[in-house]
Amino acid sequence: MNDFSRVKAALNLREVVTSQTQMAINAAGHLEACPFCGGHDCFSLPKGRDGYKCFQCDASGDVFTFLEKFHQTDRAGALKLGAELAHITLDEKPGRKPKLSEVDKIRLAAADYYHAHMKANGGKSYFYERRGHSEAVCEREKVGFTDGHLLDHLRGLGFADKDIIESGLIKEKEIEGEKRLLDFFGRGLVIFPHFGNGKVLHFTQKDPRDVPAAEKLKYQLPNDYRDKKWLFYGQDALDKFDEIILVEGENDRLQIMNAGVGGVMAMIGQISDEQIKALASRARGKHVYLWTDNDPAGEKYIRKISMGLPGVTVKVIAYGKPGDDPDSYLKNFDGDRRKEVRRLQIESLDYVAWEILQASKLATLEERLKHLRAPGGSEKHNVFRLIGQQPAIHQDIFREKLLALGFSEKAVGQQLDFSQDLLQQIHEYYALIDNPKDADPIQIGEICFRFFSHHGRAYYDAEGRVWLIYQGQTLEISNNPFFNALMMKLTRMIPEKAPGVQVWSALKHTALLHSRRIDRCRWIHTDTIKDTIFLNLNSPGNVILRISKERIEEVQNGMNDDHVLLAASGKIMPMTWLPDVDVQEGMLELKRLIFDNLAVKREQKYLILCWLISGFCPDMAPYQFLMKFAGYASSGKSTASKMLTGLVYGSEDLTDCSAAAAFSSAAKNPVVVIDNLENKDLNRNLQKFLLLAATRGAKEKRKGGSDTDTVDESPRALINITAIEPFTLPELISRTFELTFDRRVFGSDDFHESEVLEQIKKKRNLILSAIIRFIQTDILPNLEQRKEFMSLLNRQFKGHAKDRTNAYLALLMLILSRLLKHVPYWGPEDVSYGSETGEADIYRAWINEQNAASRENEIGSNETVRLLDGLVSEYAPLFQKVLPSRVPGYEVEAVVAEHPEYGLKMIKTKPETICSSCSQKQHECHCGGEMYLHSIVEFVATSNELVNAFDRLCKKTGRSTSYGSSSIFAARLMNDTATLRSSGWEIIVKPGIEPYFKKVHGTRFYKFRHTLAR
Repeated sequence: MNDFSRVKAALNLREVVTSQTQMAINAAGHLEACPFCGGHDCFSLPKGRDGYKCFQCDASGDVFTFLEKFHQTDRAGALKLGAELAHITLDEKPGRKPKLSEVDKIRLAAADYYHAHMKANGGKSYFYERRGHSEAVCEREKVGFTDGHLLDHLRGLGFADKDIIESGLIKEKEIEGEKRLLDFFGRGLVIFPHFGNGKVLHFTQKDPRDVPAAEKLKYQLPNDYRDKKWLFYGQDALDKFDEIILVEGENDRLQIMNAGVGGVMAMIGQISDEQIKALASRARGKHVYLWTDNDPAGEKYIRKISMGLPGVTVKVIAYGKPGDDPDSYLKNFDGDRRKEVRRLQIESLDYVAWEILQASKLATLEERLKHLRAPGGSEKHNVFRLIGQQPAIHQDIFREKLLALGFSEKAVGQQLDFSQDLLQQIHEYYALIDNPKDADPIQIGEICFRFFSHHGRAYYDAEGRVWLIYQGQTLEISNNPFFNALMMKLTRMIPEKAPGVQVWSALKHTALLHSRRIDRCRWIHTDTIKDTIFLNLNSPGNVILRISKERIEEVQNGMNDDHVLLAASGKIMPMTWLPDVDVQEGMLELKRLIFDNLAVKREQKYLILCWLISGFCPDMAPYQFLMKFAGYASSGKSTASKMLTGLVYGSEDLTDCSAAAAFSSAAKNPVVVIDNLENKDLNRNLQKFLLLAATRGAKEKRKGGSDTDTVDESPRALINITAIEPFTLPELISRTFELTFDRRVFGSDDFHESEVLEQIKKKRNLILSAIIRFIQTDILPNLEQRKEFMSLLNRQFKGHAKDRTNAYLALLMLILSRLLKHVPYWGPEDVSYGSETGEADIYRAWINEQNAASRENEIGSNETVRLLDGLVSEYAPLFQKVLPSRVPGYEVEAVVAEHPEYGLKMIKTKPETICSSCSQKQHECHCGGEMYLHSIVEFVATSNELVNAFDRLCKKTGRSTSYGSSSIFAARLMNDTATLRSSGWEIIVKPGIEPYFKKVHGTRFYKFRHTLAR
């Protein structure tokens, strides 16, 4: 029996869960609340079973899975925790632990000794009562208390004095002329062993005495004796977590761990250059949250670390009041501390925003300006300079914050203008030569290239054009107005005056020699071969997200191994990616803020969520449908669009745009909302835009600055339309999912639009991070399942109204199947809760509702149906004037009528009373079902005769027809056969000459039959 089996057999899952969570199990076998999602009556712990399951967040597993997730550790850590709870000593496995020297063994023995005596000699009072640390954390970290007898203990274990001295835990001291060995850490000290890779790398201590701070003992194991691999207290977090909280002291770290957060490290005293170098190397691609004390020393650490980690995402946690530290703040926090830590992480600030916050606390503008120019007294931290190096979209955000401090727009602009830097370098070059006319344009070009390389980057494309990325703008290095304006601002040179043109050329060719080729994409790019998605969410530091099945990485835009350069959407407000996002937490916020506030049927809410999520993996389907929100004024349709764009963009974005603007926006942005688009506004260009957006087609247009070259403009965004009226064009109806909003039926009196929109913005980082992680973990690895959903659609819903969009529907059905574990369809009060997902009910409702809506829309708007019904109405008076009689080919009596204007002969059968239940005639019916009148109208005509009849009808009624010729009518007729059937019309064909009824001397005739039921 292996270690996992032994430990599992010795543990009772129910006892472990209740002891770790401090929550009880009710009579139904449910924990009071799920420890992972906070849901009530959803965390099931059935008696006699060794597993658990949450029906809300889908958390499930055995005792090791629980310990692993609850304590945020790995499988090995869960085994160790389980063994400690079961009081089992784990088997030693060869090669399982690193090779230990005698000093390593001594340190481990010392940690065990200190920890074993912790509860008996004062440690219990300090850790549990004074500091408020949990027993589980103290056990896991093996914190201890000294008694001054470590030397005796180590000797008793057989360790030699020379090795004990080498460990640094024992010091040699001369007392009364005699050398004696004493414990380095004297009696009555709190001890923190620092573990790393299975070893004790360092020991630090706290003096628990209630004496003034100046009298407390402040020392730790000397540098010469600590392991050379020591970096931080809790440094294993660097290998286990993508989000790391860095604090100052030991108790800060333990207090955060008490809250159930695992990725925490402590710097212990002033952070060293070596520690910063280690973070720069090992924290690349991770998020580091700085949670320092609210004092001058803490501010100093923030500045040193932030400036020392240019390649790492560093966020600063702003909290509490002056003098607070993480330990005291959490200890005095009345509420869910784990959620509070997460809130602080989500609302944390980047370094520049934090410095602006510090400036806001100063009284005068003069003090604020002084602080921003030299935070902490150092000009190298100049906030204005740091902002000036940011892309334009980030500068706008910081500019807004600076204006809020009381500075004028002009003053802020002056402080952010660093154009003098390059000019100064050029002047220094000119100072080295005697005659300015002897200036070498190549050297000036190289000076410019070095400047741009430092503040931006250059690249060239497939056509050999050289581009510059500078302050969020992408400009072609050539003689063009935009680049010329930039160079005039930075160098005071223009191309019309020497050496302007030569410098331009030198810069271009220098960049061509020293840069790489990158083909620019839009805000999103999908490598469909590798199933990898790249997203540009305008994150700080010009980083983009690379999303694959294996991981999500933050990579430099344009400077990555995949050579992907993404354009920036001008509408997306910067989003901060949270690597350790709890998907369930984010999805719960998505449900609370958006799903629950959509004024549509519950099943259609899922459609909207799946559609929204598909916008972050749009190329996983070859086309899409148009999403139309319909309903009366104030029905909630525009509010829904505001919520969705507020999440994606960070601000609401509803437009009333032209077709040209729509094409441009849809090619650059994730979603386009066309608000209040009624049929009178739907011109030909907008129709073309909507069709191309749905089919992923492209519009060819002339390339700017060229009379001959063209470019393709492809609308790739999600398209959302709000309107009162339904579409009337069949081509649009078949590609549009129309959802009916009704606030009176599906709305809530507790909904406050402005408050919800504000909350969406606050939770945006969390929700978008959860969606992106969801795509990585649940969608990309399961793309093969799209084929299964395609087969299901073709088998169960063959010929449904929106079958043109089946490939896209299959993607949404895949998203739905994975989304339901986070946003369940059934609630605890439903019979199906916990046993069924409701997936089939939801997508069946999607299709059935669209079938019904499409049938109504197509019949009401179809020109062929309208004209045929109009002709029958014209013949109705004639049918009334003639008595029914026997007509050859008909079993019942009928009326034959010929209209003098339309020239068609129509036959109408005598109405019969039929039972709707048994389909028998009235005198044959014995079921008592409801009766209705049934008759048939038929006529035979050529396409030319019909077009002429339609023309006469339209002239008489004042309408227009698009059937300019018989060939156009014949083509449209074949396209409308399904709609004709839905409206009671049928084309009667003769086998062998379909779709015609007969041929006479080469002339083809159609036969139409219309069923009338009253």
